[in-house]
Amino acid sequence: MSEKPKVLIVATHPVQYQVPWFRHLASSNYDYDFEVLYLTLPDAEQQGVGFGRSFEWDIPLLDGYNWHQLDKKFLSGDGNLDKFTSLKLTNTNKLLASLKPDAVLLTGWQSLALLQIFLACNRIGIPTLIRGDSNNLKPRRHITRLLHKLLLKRYDKLLAVGQANRRFYLENGVDESAVYFCPHFIDNKFFSEHAAIAKKNRTDLRQKWAIAEQAFCFCYVGKLNPKKRIMDVLRAFHATDNELNHLLIVGDGALMQQAQDYVATHKLNVSFTGFLNQSEICAAYAVSDCLVLASDYDETWGLVVNEAMASGIPAIVSNRCGCHQDLIINKQTGYVFEFANLKDITAKMNSIRNLNNKSYNQLCTKANYHVFNRYSIEAATKGFIEALNSCFKS
Repeated sequence: MSEKPKVLIVATHPVQYQVPWFRHLASSNYDYDFEVLYLTLPDAEQQGVGFGRSFEWDIPLLDGYNWHQLDKKFLSGDGNLDKFTSLKLTNTNKLLASLKPDAVLLTGWQSLALLQIFLACNRIGIPTLIRGDSNNLKPRRHITRLLHKLLLKRYDKLLAVGQANRRFYLENGVDESAVYFCPHFIDNKFFSEHAAIAKKNRTDLRQKWAIAEQAFCFCYVGKLNPKKRIMDVLRAFHATDNELNHLLIVGDGALMQQAQDYVATHKLNVSFTGFLNQSEICAAYAVSDCLVLASDYDETWGLVVNEAMASGIPAIVSNRCGCHQDLIINKQTGYVFEFANLKDITAKMNSIRNLNNKSYNQLCTKANYHVFNRYSIEAATKGFIEALNSCFKS
């Protein structure tokens, strides 16, 4: 063992939300050496699956921390990210022997390779921690629940990103002492600062996207796919009670044409930005007044809600989104609506639109404070380090 225990963090690929955490861990004086293993580095085409276009993130994802890519001799499969079996390992024991970790953090189980590493760690006796975001909101078949019960008890420590994720662990028989709060977060400072800069050009930005200066602007941010229910947002927006309301749709995807056709047919005050990269997205929040996220159970969290709140605006969120019990304090940071209930969505949109300036500003301030205070890199790190300390003390 090295002077400090080596903690291997395994991720399928670089994710813009995780990288700031890895940099924070690397720059802080903890009693562990952290190393990140990426199973693949997707090209622009692979990165763009589901976004409606090929792209590369326009912020650095590989700077400021210790990382390396999996040696291809250990990898089989096509290396894509859209299928569970696309990343598959060969000779996992040899891989772990070459890396020599003292503990392993796995960033989910959405890939077969992540499960293979977990099972190999179990066989060898390397402590394993899991940080996924499955939750107890989604109904599951009996066989699926049985598999979860068998699997989850074998992790040494489980990092809960939120309330519904924590309940998912406990309801599957995990001992409460093994669960640590490690909340879902974004780089709050990045979004807050960049949104503040963009707000200085709010008038020009609104003109760019054809948003009237006096309009109350709702925004939808995400892929235009079935799970995110863009058509629910559009239909509810269509029914709102103020003709000055505007909707800004940020993203692209399979339902883009359907959404555009609906807007054209009904002559709605809706603007489409298309896909916006990380350096551009804060401008969308800066010109908007409220986020709307209408997703189904497959939205296991909804980090765009974190983004919106860090940028200084509240959110209206479906009760099937994994984050709704954590981020939405009713009438304080936003509103929760019943999934697919268009009347309820519309009512919540009208409610927030019709607040007086003082009440609306209080909502924005509380939303911003809430994510900075509890859903932050620092809060996630605290739980992670406590879990690691427990691993090495037991």
